[in-house]
Amino acid sequence: MTQNKIVVGSEEWCGLPNLNIPAIKTRVDSGAKTTALHAVNITPFDKNGSAWVRFEVHPIQYDGKTTLICESPVVDKRRVKSSSGIGELRYVINSQISIGENTWEIEVTLTNRDSMGYRMLLGRQAMAGRMLVDPQVSFQFGKVSDEELDKHYHNFIKAPTGLHIALLATNPNLYSNRRIIEAAEERGHFMDFLNITDFSIELNNAKAIMKYKGEELSTKYDVIIPRIRLNLTKFGCAVVRHFGSIGTYTQNSAQAIAQSRNSLLMLQRIVASGVLIPPTQLLPSKSESIVNQAPLDGKQIRCFVINGLVKATILKSKSEDGTTKLTPIKISKEERKMAGLAVKTLNLKVAGVDLIQNKEGTYVQNVYSSPSLNGIEATTAADLAEMMILGIEKNLKYTYIV
Repeated sequence: MTQNKIVVGSEEWCGLPNLNIPAIKTRVDSGAKTTALHAVNITPFDKNGSAWVRFEVHPIQYDGKTTLICESPVVDKRRVKSSSGIGELRYVINSQISIGENTWEIEVTLTNRDSMGYRMLLGRQAMAGRMLVDPQVSFQFGKVSDEELDKHYHNFIKAPTGLHIALLATNPNLYSNRRIIEAAEERGHFMDFLNITDFSIELNNAKAIMKYKGEELSTKYDVIIPRIRLNLTKFGCAVVRHFGSIGTYTQNSAQAIAQSRNSLLMLQRIVASGVLIPPTQLLPSKSESIVNQAPLDGKQIRCFVINGLVKATILKSKSEDGTTKLTPIKISKEERKMAGLAVKTLNLKVAGVDLIQNKEGTYVQNVYSSPSLNGIEATTAADLAEMMILGIEKNLKYTYIV
């Protein structure tokens, strides 16, 4: 019988009335068993002898400032496996859900979905007997505009009280950049995006003057997070160097970025520290040295390193259709030390490290000063953007204000 079932698309706006969440964009996924709601700062507590849980919800995608504090009785605590195969012990609550004029009660698991984009995923248990999914359409019950969201949530925007941070890059819509901005806002920091192509530097005998969009910067930043595109390395490093010269903390310094982009210098420094690299040949050319590394068969591994510690690792392999497949992988303590030492040698606070792992050993193949968060966060469920912000707070001895 299908006549009483509602037809929904692959994404819909819904509400969670008893949690006072009037609108949240939801991914509808019949391939997932359970329903998951984005929640952070999840704290269990006792209320009249019953188990309850308090949690914060950021209901708007890519927005870490809008914060709702919710409470609910605990129904269960259950191990749930994510789409990447990682198991996680989650609190389970009951909640009403409303889609269009239809409202019913469902089970909801609480988990950090920052890396997933959608703040809520609706699984098939919640759909059973009530819904049919047409994956080729979206928003069968209408869209919620930015103006409507503002009306719903303008009273729940958390005023920043922390550090003044600027992300220095070229595209604010890239996944990695959005995640870093969101993570900083969730931690209560003032966050700006500065497009590196809008800077200029004027030099005279007295001093260097840096301008943004033709005007001297009026905001003094505590922190700069540089995410410099490869073809803007020289100019980007000049901008980062200027910020450093006026006392601004830069998560990766201009010198560290520059030497990580110089393949010859990078490999020479890494080798000098005792870290193994693949057999490599350095050849002269008219412009700069050419670095050739002998091809090695083995596992290709990407490590994400913050303050010298490996925070997440993934295995990169080719699928049958030729696309790159990412899966979580554990590496040895010695390999973690190797990746960390390579990054510390280059004086980078945040970096990606590519390892080649075969029967003869493990080698550092490359180090990246602006590693992508896309893929590795979803694959490992590690909140690397938040870890980057926590790393800044630790280095500056900043005390988080709740």
